[in-house]
Amino acid sequence: MVWRKEFGLPWKIPQEVLDLVDRGLLEDRSWHNDMGPSFWRDLDRGLSVVLWVNHPQKAKREYVDERFLVQMVDREGGVGYPADIVATDDLGQALRAIDEAAAGVWKAR
Repeated sequence: MVWRKEFGLPWKIPQEVLDLVDRGLLEDRSWHNDMGPSFWRDLDRGLSVVLWVNHPQKAKREYVDERFLVQMVDREGGVGYPADIVATDDLGQALRAIDEAAAGVWKAR
């Protein structure tokens, strides 16, 4: 797993996320210069939805206080992205937001 190499085991990525990677539903595109590990789902309209996993310890988190951040990003570098969809400590809520974005329920604001 890329996240482990880039950030290390203290980040404790939830098994549910790792299962989605194993099933090919998310791709681990973690990079050490980012706020934390990232897991991507490319959409068919030039966009991707990204799950960012913040550090388990609140004092070590960046960008948002919550553990999980879901963003819509434009793979072409278009104006207006990234756009935050949800920031939450509830993994279930974050995963539902990814599914909604992939289904086209979430619209850019």
